[in-house]
Amino acid sequence: MPNGPLLRIGDDRFIPGIPELVEVVRRASDGRMRLLIQLIDFLAMRRRPERGRYFERLLQITPEHREKIGMHDASESAVRERLARWKRKRRTVLGSYTAQ
Repeated sequence: MPNGPLLRIGDDRFIPGIPELVEVVRRASDGRMRLLIQLIDFLAMRRRPERGRYFERLLQITPEHREKIGMHDASESAVRERLARWKRKRRTVLGSYTAQ
């Protein structure tokens, strides 16, 4: 049988009507059609944070970062600013970054 239209059940208030819907479909199709509820999670998934946000909040500044850019005694915010200004090619010198 061909697939029918999609019905979105996006709220708990629709749950009590599901058994009635199943019965209506069963009667109308002489028991040949079945209903399936597909659960889909629509959470926003971002693979990479925005560049500015990453350098401002997510990057854990390590002694290795400070050593590689020659900012041993600088504040964490100064190190973050320097890293954010670097061009992508130069940042590869630091290797892989660690996010919190």
